[in-house]
Formats: sequence, structure tokens, C-alpha cells
Amino acid sequence: KPPAKWFKTYGNHVPSNAIPAGRFDGTRVQVIGRAWYKNNLIPGAVVDVAGVCYVAWHGQSHYVSNYEVLVDTKGKFVETTYDNIPPNALRAGHTEKGEDLYICRADYKGMKLLGKAHKSHKTCYVGYRGVEHGSAKYEIYVY
Repeated sequence: KPPAKWFKTYGNHVPSNAIPAGRFDGTRVQVIGRAWYKNNLIPGAVVDVAGVCYVAWHGQSHYVSNYEVLVDTKGKFVETTYDNIPPNALRAGHTEKGEDLYICRADYKGMKLLGKAHKSHKTCYVGYRGVEHGSAKYEIYVY
């Protein structure tokens, strides 16, 4: 399998081959992204109209205007819980201490939000309206 493709971009320059995978506030779409925040490469959610990648970190949702978007990668989401990371889960980032982070999505108030799966925390973290929310039941992106 070829390596996953990440496209570096900024602002609302989201490529047309980005992967829509999340939905919030009714009809707004999130695409899979990642961004550097405080020496951590964190998987998160890109919203083109906002022009940022939202990443969940230390209880809050932060936004970063320079980010990468996952493109042309034929993966899928599978259900999992806690620290059950499938061997084919896509490693999409890491903490400053070197722990792998994965792409996940979790249900929150009727929405499907993208975020990061943190194995040692046994949780998928997603951000919404400035706050980080954790879920032990979530979907993880495999490739």
C-alpha cells in the first residue's frame, strides 16, 4: 500500500480531494486534517469556511491556520473502544513524547466529530465550541 498522502495548506485552501468524514451543526462538513500545536502533531478536523484545523488538546479545542489535509487515501472508519487500536489504524500524528495519535470520530450531541485517538488515555478526543470532549466508544480510521 502506498503511504497516506498529506497536503500542506493554510486558511480556506482545502483541496477538492480532501476526505469528508465529519459533520456538525446540521450540514457543516469536516475533513480529515492534522496540525502542529505545542510540539505535538495532532489529528483534527478542518472546516473550509473557517479556514483552520481544529485540534483537541488539554481540555480545549484549538485552531491552527497552517495545517495538512489527508487526500486520496482509501481508508475507512471502524468501530472500536478504549485503547483497542487496530494494527492497520493510520498513525496520523504524535505527542511531544513520541506517542502515536490516530484519526478518530465520535458522536457528540447528534454530530459526528473528527479528532484524535490517544491510546494511553483509552479515549477519542474531539473539539466542539472551544472545549475538548472525550469518548471511550468511537470510530478509528484504518488504511
